[in-house]
Amino acid sequence: MESAQIVFGRLKEIATDNKALWQFAQEHYEALRKLRKAEEKASKIGKINFDDKESVRQAVFEHLFAESDKGNAQASHRLGEYLGLADKDRDITIEVVNYNPPAKKRRKPSTRKK
Repeated sequence: MESAQIVFGRLKEIATDNKALWQFAQEHYEALRKLRKAEEKASKIGKINFDDKESVRQAVFEHLFAESDKGNAQASHRLGEYLGLADKDRDITIEVVNYNPPAKKRRKPSTRKK
């Protein structure tokens, strides 16, 4: 983290260069955005009561939905399973079929007399 004096020195050096000022403004904006996002995550952590199963379930669903929105296929799959969207009739059934059965052996007639 830079001190206020270092930031002020950087601003003094680039005061006449608009491109440098714009880059500095973007850096400042990104740092503030990341800080707000971290504060938001920290505030959510304290809100979950792990004794209340319904609030935990809701938090898990929200997390899976957010991850799914980012393109996480595994999160999408799990979310679909938990919400009952998965089709249980799609289970694979494997049936063994022998297309070349062994030839049946013929019995020779018996030559014994009765």
